[in-house]
Amino acid sequence: MDLDGTRLVIHRMTDPGGILILPVYEFVVIDLVTGEEQIIEDMDWDHNGGYKLSGDYLVFMHDQGEIDTEVLSLELSAHMDVIDIRDGERWRAASNIRVPGGPDIFVKDGRFVWMEYRRGGFEARVRAYDPSTRSLETVIDTLNPDGEDAWLAGVGEQHALISRVHGRTDSGVLLGETRSFDLLSDDGETRTVVAFPNTLLEPQTYFPDCHLAEPYVVWTDPYDGELVIYNIETEETRRFDPQVLLEGE
Repeated sequence: MDLDGTRLVIHRMTDPGGILILPVYEFVVIDLVTGEEQIIEDMDWDHNGGYKLSGDYLVFMHDQGEIDTEVLSLELSAHMDVIDIRDGERWRAASNIRVPGGPDIFVKDGRFVWMEYRRGGFEARVRAYDPSTRSLETVIDTLNPDGEDAWLAGVGEQHALISRVHGRTDSGVLLGETRSFDLLSDDGETRTVVAFPNTLLEPQTYFPDCHLAEPYVVWTDPYDGELVIYNIETEETRRFDPQVLLEGE
């Protein structure tokens, strides 16, 4: 499910498939003001591809059609297609890209933004596609220059939120990794917002959640469960007990 202004898009299964038969899905775009539904037929998928609605364009990743076997790996080799929801026109934006399964797709200045891996390794980069001009470009050439694991966790008006794992070794996940959330500004400046131990011995700190909603970064403290709000502009941090918020006290 994805929401853009007054329109909601849902990706739903219409046929569960069977043995050696892939399920079939469709996109439904719902106008929340009028209640009008627009069904966009889709073919079969065999993975949970990412999708995003922005303005009159719906972009989604899938593995239909010819896939370059040279880029197949534990990550997903996929195509990215765009649908103009005004007239149903569909076209290919990018082919044979290596992305994490169920990749996140973000929107900035009318462009769709995502992270992908270069061929032959796990060097990550960030790319953007403008559906109005049908142009594709690389906006961050190397997301993990030191070879650390890195994921694109959010995209805002002036910053990107990067999730990184530091100190990874063969036994690191058990003994001593650190996960940080870093802000990368459009002018190239990087600052760490928060860092946690990232070990299986401390499961409450494993993969902490974090979101970017400029000018704020929001996460849940894995130790006490409090909601933490960080102001990018003032660098001030506020903490809230979610239970108190729910009770309205």
